[in-house]
Amino acid sequence: MSRSSFTKTIPVAAVFLVAAFLRLYRLPEVPPGLHPDEAMNGINALEAWRTGHFRVFYPENGGREGLFINTQSLALGLVGHNEPWVLRLVSAIFGSLTVIAFYFFCREISDESTARLAALFMATSVWHITMSRFGTRPVSALFFLLWGLYLFWRSTRSLAEGLRWYILEAIAAGLVYGLGFHTYTTYRITPLMVTAILPRMSRQFGRRNVVKVGSIAATAALVAVLPLALYFLDHRADFVRRIGEVSLMASPHPILQLLSSIAKTVGMYAFAGDENWRHNLSGQPMLFWPVAILCFIGLGLAVFRQRWLLVFWVAGCCRRYCRRRIFRMLCGPV
Repeated sequence: MSRSSFTKTIPVAAVFLVAAFLRLYRLPEVPPGLHPDEAMNGINALEAWRTGHFRVFYPENGGREGLFINTQSLALGLVGHNEPWVLRLVSAIFGSLTVIAFYFFCREISDESTARLAALFMATSVWHITMSRFGTRPVSALFFLLWGLYLFWRSTRSLAEGLRWYILEAIAAGLVYGLGFHTYTTYRITPLMVTAILPRMSRQFGRRNVVKVGSIAATAALVAVLPLALYFLDHRADFVRRIGEVSLMASPHPILQLLSSIAKTVGMYAFAGDENWRHNLSGQPMLFWPVAILCFIGLGLAVFRQRWLLVFWVAGCCRRYCRRRIFRMLCGPV
């Protein structure tokens, strides 16, 4: 490693150490107790380790994709202690490595300084730290999404530069991205997010290169998703059950409910936040008002400079409505 490369690595390594410290420090003590979702994960994970029956989908507790729980099962078996912190250790590792993925992805789409700042903000984000210290699945979904997007972008750049190993990078991108569907139900909305970055990639690397790499990555992703897809073919109710429990379509006025949901999502940043103490100071806005102002200014700038980022945000607001509508169109009523 050259001296300049080593110098560039130091800030990134420091950010990673900060991220790991904030997610691992006193993990056996904080948070106290055991959340019901963690307990259910632990029961399934312990059973899987003892029986050797690792499932692709666990139907209990509303239904949960199996990859994260199976990873927790391996952690329980290898560590040898059936304690809450072992379940949370898996989340903490996923969360810490996600910060690095965010750095690499931001470096691809922007520059070194922006990537370092973005990684630092994620490393110290109270919401990402909180989710990284709970033994539940959501934190793992972002891990696979960001690493998949980074590898997809990198492989397309490699092809544009004439590098032969772009095929391996494209396969890795598809496999990593596809594994994300085994983590958390909300991940099913991510194809909209991937589609949003394609115009930007086409302008930068050429449409033909994007199509070529995208075809390879999509094929690899389908291979990764196949076990879960085969399960859902035999258990259609499991595919839609968790969505149905929280769907906007259960409301007599789904469009009004959708608009209300978006308004509340926007308002939680500066006016009134979640009342759940696990996510937020109960009822308080998520951001201190000067930070909230800067947040909205940033969203305004994104409208003119990085429109595809808005798709990521809007998709998050609309994910429950869209998933239910798409399922009904494809599969009909269950």
